[in-house]
Amino acid sequence: MYLNDPKKKEAKFHWQHLLAWLAGIVSAMVPFIGSWEIGTMQIPVRFGPGNFGFNLLIATGLCTLGGVVGGYWWRFCKWLLGRNDLVLTLLTVALATVALLACVSEVLHDFFFYLIGGLLLAGLVMAFVKKDRSFRRWRGWHGLLDWLGERSRLNAVFFLLLFLVLAVNNSLLIFGLDVTVAEKISALMGRVLMSGAVAGILYLLAELTMRAAPRYFRWAPWLALSMAPLIVIADQWMGIALGRRLIEFVNGLTASGDFNPAVELAASGLDVGPLGAILLVVGIVASALGLSWAAWVLSKRWDMKISVGVALLISFICWGGVVAEQGIGSKWKSTAAWQAEHKLFDLNLGVFSPPKGVGHYAVSFRTPESGLENAPASTLFVKPDVYFIMVESVRADALSEKTSPFLWQLKNEECQELGDTWSTSNATHLSWYGLFHSQVPVFWRDTLETIPDKSNYLGSAALQWMKKSGYEIEVRAVCDLGYKDFGMLNFGGPGALTSVWEDTERGTDFGDKNIPEREVVTFDKLRESVKNRPEGGGFYYTALDSPHYNYYWHNDFTPPYEDYEHDIRFPFNPSEEEVKRYVNRYWNSVAWVDHQVKEFCDFLKAEGRYDNAIIIVTGDHGEEFQEQGSWCHCSSLQPEQTHVPMLIKWPSYMGRGPSHTQASHMDIMPSILGLLGCPEEELNKLAGHNLLANEPTSHTQISTTAYAGKSGETMVLRRDGYTATFSWKNYWEANVPSDVVLERLVGPDGPVIHPDPSAYAEELRLRFPDAFTRFFDKFEVIED
Repeated sequence: MYLNDPKKKEAKFHWQHLLAWLAGIVSAMVPFIGSWEIGTMQIPVRFGPGNFGFNLLIATGLCTLGGVVGGYWWRFCKWLLGRNDLVLTLLTVALATVALLACVSEVLHDFFFYLIGGLLLAGLVMAFVKKDRSFRRWRGWHGLLDWLGERSRLNAVFFLLLFLVLAVNNSLLIFGLDVTVAEKISALMGRVLMSGAVAGILYLLAELTMRAAPRYFRWAPWLALSMAPLIVIADQWMGIALGRRLIEFVNGLTASGDFNPAVELAASGLDVGPLGAILLVVGIVASALGLSWAAWVLSKRWDMKISVGVALLISFICWGGVVAEQGIGSKWKSTAAWQAEHKLFDLNLGVFSPPKGVGHYAVSFRTPESGLENAPASTLFVKPDVYFIMVESVRADALSEKTSPFLWQLKNEECQELGDTWSTSNATHLSWYGLFHSQVPVFWRDTLETIPDKSNYLGSAALQWMKKSGYEIEVRAVCDLGYKDFGMLNFGGPGALTSVWEDTERGTDFGDKNIPEREVVTFDKLRESVKNRPEGGGFYYTALDSPHYNYYWHNDFTPPYEDYEHDIRFPFNPSEEEVKRYVNRYWNSVAWVDHQVKEFCDFLKAEGRYDNAIIIVTGDHGEEFQEQGSWCHCSSLQPEQTHVPMLIKWPSYMGRGPSHTQASHMDIMPSILGLLGCPEEELNKLAGHNLLANEPTSHTQISTTAYAGKSGETMVLRRDGYTATFSWKNYWEANVPSDVVLERLVGPDGPVIHPDPSAYAEELRLRFPDAFTRFFDKFEVIED
């Protein structure tokens, strides 16, 4: 941390300097506060919900820029004017006044930049015109060299620590790459040099911001800078432990439009409550500042000094080394290794970059059509009850004779044969959207943000049609359906679709009950409701949560696996035995769900309501146990996180229904609506298929995500043994992409290799023909 010599004149505190510094910060923040859009392309200064992390970065950058401009403007003008600074004081007050007025009123917005620029320019002109007579001439080139060579005390221990943290973080990631030893060594050299360049740049930025700040306020830049090592460590931990990047988590804090860190933490398995979330944030900030202060104490004790010139030289040399490593490496590294390394890191300071996957394409996703809710209602006299059980985090291989004997038997003896069944995403809110709207989940945010009034929103078009057709919809969940508004997005505002809505926030008194106990209460209420209404015309949706991390079962339930993990904290480098114990714990939670579903089906049989019912059991997504290097979900679209069980038992008079080789969540609602007589032209507005239609060919299944973890893979197409994997930029924003990168295409015999993107595009149309009518309106090669 740089401290001016208190004997120097410029170290004296001036309230005008503080005012100019604050005015610069506020002026820079005006476009952010007002959510301005800049330029002819209408680039937003502040992004909407789901971009909290980016907005923090933007706000930090604007505050830094404003403080530097305001602080140095005043210092330079004061240096020229000396004691003749009355005009400078008046201009500083005017600058602060304009900035504050622009924050609270839009009157000044049209000419705000002209006012601010005019005041700054006026200050510079007046400073030159009325400069102090004793003002010395410019010191010239030699003066600049003297200034660059002046050694000043700095918080060297902190920046050395930051360098080490960055280098270790990068090294650990490099070691995990599936490349040759030579490619790893080359990449490691480049990343160590990159770490030096970043640490040097941050030091220069710290010097710049602190010298611009007034005395007694030079600690302010460290509110942000001190967080850097902890951010790197936290990102590393989340990548290893959860396979989810820190920026994804922070952005998700406002995904539903509201800032609720306690809910986001609970969804990640850390249920600390609102007060706990606040204390956690305060503790992290305090720890970061404490670490920086301790490093400063050591740096001061050891009298560690450096000049700005040396810092510039070190940063430039490190950056030059990065460029050299990239340039030389591009000549001998394999394209796959170079791409893997480049994709692994968000920050690549060099001038060379690898080709984008095996093909770069401009795309336009087929926009979801509206109007299904206005289609003619079902004319069927008898409408079968639908019992829909959504089980959190259940992967396909969770169904086995030992783990889930009832569901295993139900699937193999009574349910429709569907082959491989897939979720539409690896995250609950995206998966539910794909299921109930029968649309590609890339439209999740667009759909949410286009709702003019959430309180009067009517829910998914498919459910609206069912209600119009006479169905009474009851929704029960042991979780909070307000998380990312995924309850409202599917079931509408209060009372819009549902006659019953029960979750942790409404319609229940769960109190201090744990998740299995909540599930017992939920099934009891469901049974009571079924008893109290006539058979037919009921849509009963029940969401269970026991297989979600931390993996639960009721105290009265005897789990089938005795050798399970009792400590729910994931280890960083687990052995195969440790992983197996966690998997056993997970299997036990699935076994508990199997027990509950069996009891409920036995109840339906006893009530004589089983045979004519539609019973659906599925998982919203899967769960990974280090198969791809991660835990849980929200980090990959690989089968561990997207291959889910999908059991559909149709009314007994229909038999099991036609067989399919694969199906997905998007096919469920079209199938139910097709059974109820919804017109085919209306079903065609959905992206899914009617599984009851005897169609001779298989169909492309699609999964997309805004949570791609370290792989960056955001979309997968699957059909007849072929898998196409895609990525796109800034996937965590959950926006509909306009261009995508094909990362790889794999067939039954291994990777499919073609010479150019056009050939890959032709292969994609050959292997996934229906995708280009159901999912895409445009798919064209981009020549990079």
